[in-house]
Amino acid sequence: MRTAEQIEQDRIEHNARIAAQQAKLQARSAEQADVANAMIAQLPVLSGTPKQVAWAEEIRGRKLYGFGPRYSRTAEIPEQPMALQEELGFITRIESRNPQKAVDRRGALDALIAQDSAAFWIDNRSYELSELLRTS
Repeated sequence: MRTAEQIEQDRIEHNARIAAQQAKLQARSAEQADVANAMIAQLPVLSGTPKQVAWAEEIRGRKLYGFGPRYSRTAEIPEQPMALQEELGFITRIESRNPQKAVDRRGALDALIAQDSAAFWIDNRSYELSELLRTS
């Protein structure tokens, strides 16, 4: 039978492990936010007519910031590109289990970010970011 001291020691060790895991997740999340913000900063200028470009910039922003077609057009866009961060998190999670899939998915993400055709974003406006990456 375990003593009260052993139980307390186990609880302390358990809490320390949980705190370490949470710190690791927060650090990973901060790193993903930095990468996502760097990607956003390097978005190419879109090509097309002025009307197409204006519409496509809104569509692209909503995709990367996590505002797909299921959201209201009047909803406020968050400060951080959450959809992009979530995708980077997914890539990080699958990296150890399936490195090739992670490389392929990151390549598809990079190609999508580099997409400079307003028509592309307009034609694909009904798809979520993850759906665009699966079809790339």
